Amino acid sequence: MNKSADVVVKKIYHSRNAKRAFMLLRSANLLQNSSNQRRV
Repeated sequence: MNKSADVVVKKIYHSRNAKRAFMLLRSANLLQNSSNQRRV
């Protein structure tokens, strides 16, 4: 895992809207994965 990703995860854990932040992070990861698959 990247250092930046680790920082984001730590921020999410300490945030009050952890659930919402997790969903945003998950959707961002899904978008990144789909764009990566298109390139291949």
